[in-house]
Amino acid sequence: MTVVNAARRKDQYESEWIYPGFAELQQQISKQIRGYGDRIGLLEEMADAYICLRFLESIFDIEADDLQKAIDVKLDQERGNLNGRN
Repeated sequence: MTVVNAARRKDQYESEWIYPGFAELQQQISKQIRGYGDRIGLLEEMADAYICLRFLESIFDIEADDLQKAIDVKLDQERGNLNGRN
């Protein structure tokens, strides 16, 4: 898929599905923190967010290995931040 086609596909879905999926997860997390959430609702929104991420991988032709490398870098950075705070 070309970058232009990916952008068109992204534009088609981002406002309809992707952005609301993450917003709803944020709302569920907020409810959980305040003690008003329910486990099923949280699981449903986590599933939606996971599906959104997988969809983004598809749209932008992201390989699983590349994503895992980025995750590893971010985790290493966070570990360094936590170690620096101690």
